[in-house]
Amino acid sequence: ITLMLVRVARLVHPVELPLRPEDGGCRSWVELARDVTVDEAVPVLDEAAFDRRSAEIRWALGERP
Repeated sequence: ITLMLVRVARLVHPVELPLRPEDGGCRSWVELARDVTVDEAVPVLDEAAFDRRSAEIRWALGERP
């Protein structure tokens, strides 16, 4: 299993991006049609909560301190 922990942030102003034909199908990454400003984005989980969740996932995958 390969796993990547991702820190998610909430945008201050929602951005709507149209679904383009080249975005369809099974994709790991897509190039956005335009830039999205993330300067004022706020993490969904605070640092302590993110650290706890990350530790739980690592523990479940067998990583021990």
